[in-house]
Amino acid sequence: MVKHEFICSMNPKNHAACSDCVFLIEGQTEVHNENNDGYGVRGVIQKTFYCEKLNKNMYPFKVVRKGLLEKYPETFEGMEQMPNNCSDWNYTK
Repeated sequence: MVKHEFICSMNPKNHAACSDCVFLIEGQTEVHNENNDGYGVRGVIQKTFYCEKLNKNMYPFKVVRKGLLEKYPETFEGMEQMPNNCSDWNYTK
């Protein structure tokens, strides 16, 4: 049950205020990861998130939940986790 609560999308701790904010800009980037599976360097398309109001690159809780932060720390350098609450939040219409 504890493990489920940590990953559950219905848990308020896992919901980012950014997800429906007008200041969040979604984009894409290609990330190259070197794999040890014999196929060498792979290019993976990854979603990017940028807060226009705070001038920050962000990543969702999903990154923490899937262990990607520990597995690919260089991918998330200079980024912050999306907050649960934000004083600059503005609802999209």
